[in-house]
Amino acid sequence: MQQTTQQYDRAWLNALPTLALIAPGGWFLASLLFVAGIGYLPGELFWVGGPEGFIMMLTAPFFSATFIHLGRTVARGFPRAGVLITVLGMLGVATLSAIAAFRLFATVFVQHGIEEALIAKAFNADSVLYIPFLVLQLGFFIAFIFGGAMLLRVANVPKWSGLALIAGIPTLITGQFFLYHTALFWPLATALWTVGMLGIRKVD
Repeated sequence: MQQTTQQYDRAWLNALPTLALIAPGGWFLASLLFVAGIGYLPGELFWVGGPEGFIMMLTAPFFSATFIHLGRTVARGFPRAGVLITVLGMLGVATLSAIAAFRLFATVFVQHGIEEALIAKAFNADSVLYIPFLVLQLGFFIAFIFGGAMLLRVANVPKWSGLALIAGIPTLITGQFFLYHTALFWPLATALWTVGMLGIRKVD
């Protein structure tokens, strides 16, 4: 039994760095569909695309591996900080999946006659029911920023990896929340996540 457990642990740890890249890499690929203008909705939902959401939805669960690997890497120098980063990131995985799912739902709703403006109004409404989403969303924001900052202090980790993860969050907010030059800042944010995680794929 112990040998089987050890084999599982070894296989999991060997696969983890690659699994950790699936979500950031998948979202980067999805963001390129926005740049290419493939499958996007008109009007106020110009930033929503069904093909993009399809890829995002399939890869979003792998953000769990992303935050586990990030936390484990930080834990080499700062164990408690590493655990906190993983916990905060895992809380945010729910909202990342929800954001991906919204793109699919919105696309189907429009295909079945619901106006884009009505969907956008509901999505942007002020409601206390959105509070859990906003709170959990802060989890992955903090996980990437705090995780990136801690990577700057961990031995044998490239500094650019930490800087990329830190820069990815304000870049994401600029492109996806403020919808400012989304075609530039959205793929840039996902590229920064991917580059940052590539930097810690193999750390001695």
